[in-house]
Amino acid sequence: MKISFKIIFAGLISAFAFICLYYKFSNNDQVSLQSIAAAKHQAEYNIRTDTLITKRSKIKTNQSLSTILLKHHIGYPIIDKLIKKSKDVFDVRKIRSGKKYTILCQKDSTEKAHYLVYEIDAREYVVFDLRNDLKVYKEKKPVTKKVMAASGIINSSLYATLQKHNVNTVLAIALSEVFAWQIDFYRIQKGDRFKVIYEEEFVGDESIGIGRIKAAYFKHARHDYYGIYFEQNKRGEY
Repeated sequence: MKISFKIIFAGLISAFAFICLYYKFSNNDQVSLQSIAAAKHQAEYNIRTDTLITKRSKIKTNQSLSTILLKHHIGYPIIDKLIKKSKDVFDVRKIRSGKKYTILCQKDSTEKAHYLVYEIDAREYVVFDLRNDLKVYKEKKPVTKKVMAASGIINSSLYATLQKHNVNTVLAIALSEVFAWQIDFYRIQKGDRFKVIYEEEFVGDESIGIGRIKAAYFKHARHDYYGIYFEQNKRGEY
């Protein structure tokens, strides 16, 4: 009887261990499958886009919200409600030609619009959610900062030199502010040179502006000028 009991007890322990391991690996597999499925979902403007058709364009002269939406099977009654809902968020009369917009349509023969996204600038955009309840809201694309370095010898102007080296030309304004009390940038001469370490702001791969200049050197009229950023009493200076 003792031997039989031990065998039965050992069998129960083994069965229990097997069940625990089964559920452990089953749950892990389930999580992995869910993670893989989630990773396949594509999103833009914080909207899932892999189930929609994406159409990109730019606002044409005399084109309005109404003319765009009518082409994508959104009638006047809905457009009127949408304009009223957008009143406190974005004035649709400020839609300008040349600005980018995206239509996200349902995947069928009608290609009816579900969303219209109008890009106010490189970072900020407004979403017109055309489904059921109708929503209008603004959002911003994430901005990343990268530390960059640039240098050059001036032949004609600082602007032209930056442009030649494919550097954001806004850096010229930032440098003029750093050396505002030392250099007259209207009198920069051929042969002047500069080196600068600075922050540049990006949305995706697109440069949208210059951040803080960390350190800069400028040689002008045979004189060397240096600008190094530091903070004193919570105030930044060079």
